[in-house]
Amino acid sequence: MGDWLSLTPILRHMRDLGRNPLVIARDSPHTREFGTLYRGLAEIQWEPASAPTPPTLQSDSDSCFSRRILEGHGVYHVSAIPHVEVSSEEREWATAFLAWFGPKLTAFCPTIGSARDTLPEDHIANYRRMPRKLAAELVKRLLDSGRKPVWFGTKDTQQHIYRNRFEIEGVISVPDLSVRQLAACYSVIGEYVGTDTGDHHLMLSVGGRCETWVPTSRWFYDHKKFLYDSKAWLAEEPRETYRVFEQSEPQSFS
Repeated sequence: MGDWLSLTPILRHMRDLGRNPLVIARDSPHTREFGTLYRGLAEIQWEPASAPTPPTLQSDSDSCFSRRILEGHGVYHVSAIPHVEVSSEEREWATAFLAWFGPKLTAFCPTIGSARDTLPEDHIANYRRMPRKLAAELVKRLLDSGRKPVWFGTKDTQQHIYRNRFEIEGVISVPDLSVRQLAACYSVIGEYVGTDTGDHHLMLSVGGRCETWVPTSRWFYDHKKFLYDSKAWLAEEPRETYRVFEQSEPQSFS
């Protein structure tokens, strides 16, 4: 989900500039499901082939992935945060749906979609999955503060993305939403605690705030250019707090 969401600022700004791009993506049930996120952003033409490689940025900029693509297309000084539009009708549905679980909900996800117990521990996916002990501690912290952690999933991609779910006492499990319904719920909840996964990208894309936990010493996280730092947000207020695990105390990651 994170990879697909990185396209939304590109579609958003191309549309705002009066361009009408056709997004060519590999045609499969998986990509069609995530394609519903683009509603209102651009017309999509599905073809059984990968999208062409975008122009590369001819500078030493340390901006995030989406900004590098935008600047490669000659679009500068715009926010590159993924952006998903949620309609008033969708928010109304989500508000009524979430009322069943009570107030003060927080979206929670301690793992990432591609993590598997069958992979080596140092595999990038398993490396990014937080330890279960930490997950239980975060759940307790949320509960002690009066928040209710909710672990969401999507029905159409459940077997691919949420196969590695595990039970944590005190967590509400809601596995059977569509991606659009998930986006609507996140727009109402507005708060996420968990790992660097598609859920955290989606929460940011609908205007929410995230406390995102990342490993301490993997190359992917050794450079701020891969994170949502202030340079990526530009005029928008940063809504991301990074924490590192495998340390005795949580620390801000900047």
